[in-house]
Amino acid sequence: PEEGVKSGQRKIAQQTARVREAAYNQAYDAPIDYSSKAGYAIESVLDRIPDKIKREAVEKANALMQLQGKGNNQILLDLDTGKFREMPNVMQLDYIKRSLGIIAESDVNAKTGAKGIFGQEYDRIAVELRNAIGDSVPSYLRAVKLGGDKIQRDEALDLGRRLLWASTKAEDVEAFMASGVSKEA
Repeated sequence: PEEGVKSGQRKIAQQTARVREAAYNQAYDAPIDYSSKAGYAIESVLDRIPDKIKREAVEKANALMQLQGKGNNQILLDLDTGKFREMPNVMQLDYIKRSLGIIAESDVNAKTGAKGIFGQEYDRIAVELRNAIGDSVPSYLRAVKLGGDKIQRDEALDLGRRLLWASTKAEDVEAFMASGVSKEA
């Protein structure tokens, strides 16, 4: 092929950037009604995150927002109570969710590549947080889907490159296909 995987991934990112950015901006601009059932569900998920992990996730979220020059990057977490003084907006919640995923990746068995019980739980709570945000702000789920489609297309491109390698296992291909691959991927 004329282009390699990295070039292909850059092309995918460029082709989808405007739509993804617009979708995330729409979701990030949407208010959360914390007095609604959906707002209470977000609080419930946040309350179940252990304080140490919540602090780490908030620190990572704030750092990521600062590095990216994003506004409203002050998530106020009362260290004494483990509660937020000012409730996070959609962007902050999204970055906390992403941070939980990063934290989950740190609990992986080096030999088997399998996530440990804490990594699995952090992934589970990140999914619950994503769903709770989406129940409150439906445009958020659309943005996440667009971002996930881009990631799947990147993974499909990489898998296509590795498909004919002797080291590629059929179970890797089956797992990818069973993951709910979008038609774009």
